[in-house]
Amino acid sequence: MRANNVLDTILLLQFSDLAASRSVIGLFSIRNDSKLFYEKNNKGHKNRVRRQFNPDAPNQVWVSDVTYYKLKGRHYYICVILDLYSRMVIACKVSKRNSSALVKMAIKEAYENRHPGEGLILHNDRGMNYQSEAVKSYIASLHILHSFSAPHSPHDNAVMESFFSTLKREEL
Repeated sequence: MRANNVLDTILLLQFSDLAASRSVIGLFSIRNDSKLFYEKNNKGHKNRVRRQFNPDAPNQVWVSDVTYYKLKGRHYYICVILDLYSRMVIACKVSKRNSSALVKMAIKEAYENRHPGEGLILHNDRGMNYQSEAVKSYIASLHILHSFSAPHSPHDNAVMESFFSTLKREEL
């Protein structure tokens, strides 16, 4: 079967027929363990914030995320950390690459600027940067409690999502 015929066949399939039709056109899953992989990698990701976005004092809860923006035809990634108490930006790093190093640099900047005490929570979504062993071990070495949004729940990190929305609309 030629590539154009395969593409035409796929485009003609209805979504409800896709599972039954895969065998007809010779499509099959290469990875049968994806659910096990997902479950294994999402164990231990506690949501310590649970949409409680109003702490009583500074340096109790920080929230973080990474987004990208385009400037003069190039993509840049920005990692921001906010203190939930004041909603103030306490760290901001920009890079041409979206990496765990970008996140670590932002955490380092925030930690060195604020000198938080025991019990600090850093909350973020489930982006792979935050799930990397390098970032998780760095956060643990600083005695910061790591908190993750629930899967498929952007409202758990609503303060950061709102911040980036405003930043992109008004500044970038």
